[in-house]
Amino acid sequence: MQSESLKNTNSVGPVSQLVPAKDALSALGKLAVALGLVGFLIWRGDIAWEPIRTSLSHWQYSLLALAVLGLTPMAQLWRWQSLLRASRLRLPAREVFSYLMVSKFLNMALPGYFGGDVIRGFCVTRRAAALHVAMPNGDGDAPAQPGTAAVLASIIFDRITGVIPLLVLALAGAIGGAWYRLPSQLLISAGALSGAGLLAAGGLFWLAYRRPEPPAPLLRISKKIGLDSRFSTLFSSSHQYVRNHKLIRRVLGISFLSQGLIL
Repeated sequence: MQSESLKNTNSVGPVSQLVPAKDALSALGKLAVALGLVGFLIWRGDIAWEPIRTSLSHWQYSLLALAVLGLTPMAQLWRWQSLLRASRLRLPAREVFSYLMVSKFLNMALPGYFGGDVIRGFCVTRRAAALHVAMPNGDGDAPAQPGTAAVLASIIFDRITGVIPLLVLALAGAIGGAWYRLPSQLLISAGALSGAGLLAAGGLFWLAYRRPEPPAPLLRISKKIGLDSRFSTLFSSSHQYVRNHKLIRRVLGISFLSQGLIL
């Protein structure tokens, strides 16, 4: 028996040693990809060294500004996590923060501005599905049955509520700029675009608030392209969001706080 246990221990030992090695190689691979993307950003000019070098001459203000700016991802995590939990998608904050930061980095590094949103939507859907399978008969705190449309709704609302403060500030700036004799064409363009954006966001909120089902013309269009079920789920999730007044006040308040920190 003793020799058999020793034999089993020896057989398990190499396998257990392979796991940390595999994790280390995975971490090195991720680090290499990240460094490569950072090098690409420097080569493309998105990261410039001259402003950084200049800011070092006033390092005390630069460090304070970076500390304040560093709070904005936490505010964005709070906003998205609030939307996910409103959809009964309960994931650990650490994982959600990881998906969010990867998304922000990919949006900056890759062409386009929505590739990172696709990645974080895929990761959250897959992770929530794994948790649901692991706890299929859990209580009210167990993860809900995840769906792509529900996760997509959280990302869309995260985007919309993040843009609304920018539109409000742009409209206020366009109105206030009239007192400083700024170019009229600039003020008119900024005011018109920001006003149109606010009207479009308000229209979407009003439409989702009034009815839980999408309008028939939109439903017919989505059915022609084979997305009627997902579009209905997306619209239903949006209806639940806008009906939750406390949630809307919270995410908009977080968005204004985040933009205020950036300013």
